[in-house]
Amino acid sequence: MPGPTKLSAYQLKRVGVTLVDQYRVLLRCDRCGQTWSPNIQSGRYGLPSGWWRCPDSCNVEAGREV
Repeated sequence: MPGPTKLSAYQLKRVGVTLVDQYRVLLRCDRCGQTWSPNIQSGRYGLPSGWWRCPDSCNVEAGREV
């Protein structure tokens, strides 16, 4: 199954991620505490593939269950 498709707290919590700042799209891994912002490109609609994945790969498997 694909990972979350929206910045909703419910979908993010299912993959172990918290939305820290909705305006800058700053995410935090619930497992390791790493923060990141997905590479959102100007002029493109939607979020990039894998945008919810922790840079430390803590939640890679979680997205397959969402």
